[in-house]
Formats: sequence, C-alpha cells, structure tokens
Amino acid sequence: MYALFQIVLSLALMIALLNKRVPISYAVLAATLVLFVLSGLVPSHLGEALYSTAVSFTTWNMVFTLYLVMCLEYILRTSGILKNFTQAAGNLFHDNRIVLAVMPAFLGFLPSLGGAIFSAPMVEEAAQPYKLSPEKKTAINYWFRHVWEFCNPILPSLLLASTFTAIPIGQIVGHQFIMSFAAIFIGAVLMLRGKEYEITEQPENTEITGNKKEQITAVVLAIGPILLNVFFVTVCNMNTTASMLLIVALLAIVLRYTPKQWIAMFRDSLNIPIITSILSILFFQGMLYAAGTIDGLIAFFQSSGIPASAVVYLTAFFMGLLTGLPQGFAAIAFPLILPMLGPGSLDALALTYICGLTGVMLSPAHLCLIVTVEYFHSTMFGSLKPAAIAQVFLLAFCFIWMTVF
Repeated sequence: MYALFQIVLSLALMIALLNKRVPISYAVLAATLVLFVLSGLVPSHLGEALYSTAVSFTTWNMVFTLYLVMCLEYILRTSGILKNFTQAAGNLFHDNRIVLAVMPAFLGFLPSLGGAIFSAPMVEEAAQPYKLSPEKKTAINYWFRHVWEFCNPILPSLLLASTFTAIPIGQIVGHQFIMSFAAIFIGAVLMLRGKEYEITEQPENTEITGNKKEQITAVVLAIGPILLNVFFVTVCNMNTTASMLLIVALLAIVLRYTPKQWIAMFRDSLNIPIITSILSILFFQGMLYAAGTIDGLIAFFQSSGIPASAVVYLTAFFMGLLTGLPQGFAAIAFPLILPMLGPGSLDALALTYICGLTGVMLSPAHLCLIVTVEYFHSTMFGSLKPAAIAQVFLLAFCFIWMTVF
C-alpha cells in the first residue's frame, strides 16, 4: 500500500508541475526527489539511481541517437529536402491529412526510444496548409507513431511477450493485428477531422515545380535515410548511434557540405531541453527500481485479494504508466500470465498488452511524448488529451472484441 502511495504522490506532483508549464526535466526531477524522500532518504537509493543512469549504455546510446536524429532533421530542413518531400507526398495522396498520419505510422515500424522525433518535422511540414495547434500536431505525431505496437514483430515488447508465454510471435501478431486497424480508424476519426482542416486560402507552392524525376529525387533523399536506418539496425545489427552517425555523414557528403556547414549542423542541432528531459526521465525510472517502488506495487496487487486477471491487467497498466516503456510493462506483467491465467491464452495476452500500452500512452514519462512536446513547444496535457480519449476508445474496443469474439 505504501508503494502505491509513493507512486500516486510522485505522479501527482509531476502532473501538477507540468500543468503549470514547468519544464519537463524540472517536473520529473521533483517527482524523483519525492520518491527519494518517501523511500526514507536512503543515500544508497539516490546513488544507485544516479549510477545506473550515468553508466548505462542505453542512456548514452539514446542521447547520442536523438542528437544525431536532430542533425538529420537539420539537414533535411535546411536543404529543402523535407519541404520537397512533403509536397511530393501531398501530390501523391492529394490530401495532406493522409501525409500527417502516414509519416509517423511509417516511421513507427522502426523500434527506437523517443523515435517520434523522426516524424515530427514531417508532420510540421505537412500541417502547413492547416490551422493546427501545437497540441494537435503533437497528438497526431504521438498517436500514429504507435499504431503498429500490436503487430510489429520486431518490437521488443512483443518479443518479450512471446518469450515469456511460449506463444509463437506469429500467433500473437495474427491475434492482435485488428487492434492496429482499430487504432488507425480511431485516430483518423478523432484527430484528422474538424474545422482546423478547412483551407480558406490556397497555400503557395503546394506542388513541386518540375518533372517527375525531381519529385522522385525528393522522396528518395527524404525516405532513403530512414530506410537505411531500418536496414542498418535490423539487418546489420548496428546500434542506433552508429547507424545514425553513418547516415548523417553520408547525407552531408552527398550534399557536399562544407566545413562551415558541418559546424553549423552540429551546433544548431543541439536541443538541450530534449536531452535534459531524457536524462531526468531515465533517472526517475532508476529511482523507481532503486527505492523498491515497483516491487512494492506488484506485491501489493498480489496480496490484495483482487482477481488474478485484474492483478495482471493492473500491473501491466501501472508498469506502463510508471516506466513509459512497452518493454517495461512486458518484462514485468507477462511472466504473471502463465501462473495466473493459464498457458496459451491469446485473449489474456492481448488484454494484458492493451492495458500495459494504455499506461504507456498515458505516461508523462513516455519519451516519444516528451520529445514531441519539446519539438512542437506544446503543453503536455493539451497534447495528451486527444491521445488519452483515443486510447480509452481503443481499450473499450479491445475488451469488447476479445469478450465477444
């Protein structure tokens, strides 16, 4: 029970500060301090959290990867590639709303922590004809980035689910693909309709002037780095930092960057708020484990007398909410399925998965949400509201579907 109190109080403080527009890194550090105080002011807890954050390969791989993604975004934006690509895509689909959804959905196939920063500039460019608020653009990028979470077989969360339950990954994907289609439909209905999409004045340069070869070149130069990253990471098994460094270097060479342009790219791409936000979130997660808060919460649910299925679903939800990571809830919740719900239960796995992902999507600690909020300079909860409403509809659909069918 005390672990639940720790969690509620720290998250409540984080939410209150974010609602007051306190910078994300300060709000998260304040929540971490609350955890430290409530855990008894034990110096070893603080030291363990700091140490695990500072020496973790994941921490610095993530930081350098995101920095290099910002370098890539700088090249695409300043060279005009991004603008030309978005115009070419608009010509292809004849509706920029489709581009708004397709870009983050396409890039969502690549599992990358904080990977929404890839598609944010594309959403920004595609949104030019409309009067979308920063919060709406954030919500669109955030939601459609995650529509494949249920059926992308290379996602760590699905691989963990298959490993822990001994259910083949193909069966899991086949059983859950309907959730991805539901997510796309719900997102389109709730986020891609409304008065803000009415175009009162035709924007200038809505089409690329030139022949089809120029349009194809624009598409290749924009999509090529993304596809190369997927190839390097999944086929060549490169870590994301090395992959992005190679891609940025290759693109800069292709565009014949001068030494002065290299310096400008490295200087202007450094986004301190995003970097500090990531570090503070990882420190918060480290404190959750060091203080024993997560173990205490699981023990509370297991001893509460709540039905076994509800324990699993609640555990998945809270682990997703606290860590903001799909693999975070998967590593903790899925081992509970076998002893509590029985082996081979695809419905139980799917419901556990959607509960955990609901927690992840609502989490202020979710890195994709953080980097998108920082990119668009939007408010956290104004951005999260549309995604939260969509997630409630998706959760209801999944429970009804699994119960009826």
